[in-house]
Amino acid sequence: LLLTHTHWDHIIGLPFFHPLLDADTTVHIQDRTFAGLTTKQVIDRVMCMPFFPVGLKDYNADIRFDSSLNNRFSIGSLDIETILTSHSQDSIGYRFTENGKTFVFLTDNELGYTHSQGRSVKEYIAFSKDADLLFHDTEYTDDEYLNRRGWGHSRLSDVLDLSVKASVGQLGLIHINQDRTDDQVDAMVDQCRRFFNNNHLSTSCYAVAADFEIFL
Repeated sequence: LLLTHTHWDHIIGLPFFHPLLDADTTVHIQDRTFAGLTTKQVIDRVMCMPFFPVGLKDYNADIRFDSSLNNRFSIGSLDIETILTSHSQDSIGYRFTENGKTFVFLTDNELGYTHSQGRSVKEYIAFSKDADLLFHDTEYTDDEYLNRRGWGHSRLSDVLDLSVKASVGQLGLIHINQDRTDDQVDAMVDQCRRFFNNNHLSTSCYAVAADFEIFL
């Protein structure tokens, strides 16, 4: 189980992760530090009263914290690289490669502003280079971003620019503002598709929803 960071919107579902209930399952959780706390310390703070009635010790699965799941590592035939993202807390993105296919996952990454741990746009381009599929934080429209620069999330135009310079095959829009209507999300996707078409690129684009299955 790999984590990007431990803001509430990214870990609040962890207590309901079904494999934790299965006595025949071993769950390996990435062990790293977040603001000086280990992964287990963070989870213990979340899964306790008054927030939640049970702790990790109450689950049936064999739960192991694994410090080897950091930086660059492999899980079976899957090779994984990480990069610090430009966000307000210890946050990382992932590059997954298997059988010649690559998927890059960059949530909570602000391309228009470099936070203290953030990397340059050139480094994010290199990290995403030639990915078959890129999922990237697309929280804001360009107009919205004017008053939200430094909040830790990207605007659509910066994500499109990254996608072109990295020559990605598919772009999935993620971390879209939760207040958007379906029509507004569709408008963002249409803007992406027009952009790629106008630049004579074959890159496909869509907004990522729950239960999406994508075959590369």
